[in-house]
Amino acid sequence: MLAQASIESIPDGWLKQMAIFILVSITVISFAAAAIFSGLQYLHDRRNSTRSQERKISGTITAEKLFVTDEMCLQRHVENRTRIERAEEELRTLRAEMYSEDRNIRQDLAEKFSSIQRLLGRIEEKIDSK
Repeated sequence: MLAQASIESIPDGWLKQMAIFILVSITVISFAAAAIFSGLQYLHDRRNSTRSQERKISGTITAEKLFVTDEMCLQRHVENRTRIERAEEELRTLRAEMYSEDRNIRQDLAEKFSSIQRLLGRIEEKIDSK
């Protein structure tokens, strides 16, 4: 049956559809390949950029290349220690103030509750006397 088939026996519409299908397939495959290769290149560049940074950091450090000196570190340490001590002192002051206000509030509430209890007692006496 295949031996009897010839190109003239294929309908013209089908040939056009196959040609369009092949062209679209080639276009899609080329875009997909370009996307895959650009993604791989991006990953490759990204990996190489981190490796080059690691190599730069791991080099020997000389006195000329020092960006931070021991004196700068000590000064920063002292400044940070002072800031921490100041913050701890403020924290202690705030806690002392909080506890003193807590005591004052509790005393005030206790006085108000006792006042309410006395008033309730008077109301009960008046109700019982009638």
